[in-house]
Amino acid sequence: MKLSEARSVGLFKVKVDLSEFFGGEAQYVTLREPTMDELQTYLGASEEERINALKALLPSCVVESSFEDEKGKPASPGDVAVFLAESAVMYTEVIRTWQEALPLERRRAGKSGS
Repeated sequence: MKLSEARSVGLFKVKVDLSEFFGGEAQYVTLREPTMDELQTYLGASEEERINALKALLPSCVVESSFEDEKGKPASPGDVAVFLAESAVMYTEVIRTWQEALPLERRRAGKSGS
């Protein structure tokens, strides 16, 4: 398998359904798993710094969304991340869904009996 194919298929992505925040209208954001360097930065942060580390990490992990800019073109990952952060409830739901969907997190939950 070519590395380009492996990256496309082998890297974990999760599509987070946001329709409940938009009156049932189909809206979503797709996030990829963080790289080891990105994860290291997040895990290396103190508890107080983690929320800022996560906010800095999110734009680079947004790979697709249903949102558009004012010209009708796909919104940039940075703009999507800023928009998500405007609602604490929506942002928290995206992060929770993303973390719970990551394979490593699911394995940990199974080991702890959650």
